[in-house]
Amino acid sequence: MNERSRSRFFTEPLESRILLAAAWGAFPKLIHQDAAISHYPNVTGAGTSIAIIDSGVDYRHPALGGGFGAGFKVVAGYDFVDDDGDPMDPDGHGTGIAGIIGAKDFTYNNARYRGLAPGANIIVVLRTGRFFPEEDDTQRELSGPNLKANEFLNRRLTVEDAADAHVVALDRAPALGFETFVLSAPTPFVRSEAEALKRSAADVIERHFPDAPALYARHGWRLPTSIGRVYDASRIERVLGFRCATDFGRVLNALRTNGRLPFAHEPAYRSPSQSPAVL
Repeated sequence: MNERSRSRFFTEPLESRILLAAAWGAFPKLIHQDAAISHYPNVTGAGTSIAIIDSGVDYRHPALGGGFGAGFKVVAGYDFVDDDGDPMDPDGHGTGIAGIIGAKDFTYNNARYRGLAPGANIIVVLRTGRFFPEEDDTQRELSGPNLKANEFLNRRLTVEDAADAHVVALDRAPALGFETFVLSAPTPFVRSEAEALKRSAADVIERHFPDAPALYARHGWRLPTSIGRVYDASRIERVLGFRCATDFGRVLNALRTNGRLPFAHEPAYRSPSQSPAVL
């Protein structure tokens, strides 16, 4: 047989793959995940960590690593609702999102599914105070500036302080590794005032700022009658040395002098989650 007429055989290493009896589910086929995994089997997200801000993650699920902490898929997390280091999901939504992102191969109703980045680690973070300048669409009783001013007591910061805090955190990140911080304007309140704040917030505010009621009345504003949530940003000050420059005291100073308010209020502004995508 002529050398040129012989069939030529080539060998190539087989990529790492998982052979399962189950066929791909409808959703993976819809987004062509099955084809992507076949063509790019080594693109798994390995060596990366993905932060998820949601309702938590049920890290006990075997497709999500079966545990929490070093050596598991869910390597770190924090629950800012209960203020503890256990990001267990009481709702299920965050677990579903984590599965879409990073679940290992699993079968459901005899169909195969897998996260988009099964090799990635997952970091769960469950909050920052408010800082966007848009109108609040959850209430109409107070004007936008009045509501924002009130929130500097317990859950707001300026966009400038938010940006500065992120710069400080990025500078310190290599030395800190994974950390969690609550970011908000310094609150004047202490934990022992929680019950009184819920019952009669205006009285507690007047104890800290005796002229606040008169200043508010002069501008046609109202103090909050009840406060049920206070963001304590003291840890970021202790660990990173960062303290928001604008607090409720600066708001009152502006009212005393009829000066410019130290925060932005733009009713026409739309936050990124509300704005249409621009391609």
